[in-house]
Amino acid sequence: MEYFSHNSNTRNKEELIRLRRDLDWAGYGLYWAIMEKLGEAPNGMIRADCSLLAWDLRSDEETIRKIVSDYGLFSQTEEGMLYSETILENMAQRNERSTKARQSVKRRWGKKEVEGQGCMPEIPPDNEPVAYDCNTSEEPAPYERNTNVLPAQNECNTIKYNEIEYNKKENSTEVELKKSNRFSSPSLAEVQKYVLERGSNVSAQRFVDFYQSKNWMIGKNKMKDWRAAVRTWEQKEGSFARPREPNGSAPKQGAFEIAGNLMQENPFE
Repeated sequence: MEYFSHNSNTRNKEELIRLRRDLDWAGYGLYWAIMEKLGEAPNGMIRADCSLLAWDLRSDEETIRKIVSDYGLFSQTEEGMLYSETILENMAQRNERSTKARQSVKRRWGKKEVEGQGCMPEIPPDNEPVAYDCNTSEEPAPYERNTNVLPAQNECNTIKYNEIEYNKKENSTEVELKKSNRFSSPSLAEVQKYVLERGSNVSAQRFVDFYQSKNWMIGKNKMKDWRAAVRTWEQKEGSFARPREPNGSAPKQGAFEIAGNLMQENPFE
């Protein structure tokens, strides 16, 4: 037994007043030492060997014999086992509370049919973890602290788990969409390919150099679509997309058009 009750006024019991009168507080301390040894015993009893108790408690045998026999505080069995009615009562109450706690847990979480599932869980043996049903509203009877009741992977837990997993997937999808919409600056080859496909007079090199110097910013905002910016340059430079040559190559520029492009300043934004 891990503990036993000790009323705050125990010292005022008639038997203990007589003990303190005869043996002072040292005898009172020896009384509680014997009570503790009884509480440690599995069945609340120890061998009534006053000589051994005296050696263990660093006292003399006569004092131990008086405490055990003269004040009505302890009793002995016919087999010579020493016990205390107080300790036995405490152990009985403790065992009764423990039994009621196990029965209460079984009634609430074990024997009750799980609502909506039509299944009857197995009732585990004593001291085994018991699965609980979080769908019931029944209140359990008072039971001992530290009762081993562990949640099972039942329907309610599964729903919560699925909700968490769904939210994770939703958040992951949002992150992927944001990543896919994030601007990535083009290479010179990409711009040249796009300009060539459109048959545009925009200089890919000048376009890339211009926006690289601005960290691909348009005004105070980050560029979102460089292809749209190329098309805007076409409009500003008056070089809209023109039909391609029959062989599929970009249309050739005339001398005046080339000279105009070389002399033209950077387009304004």
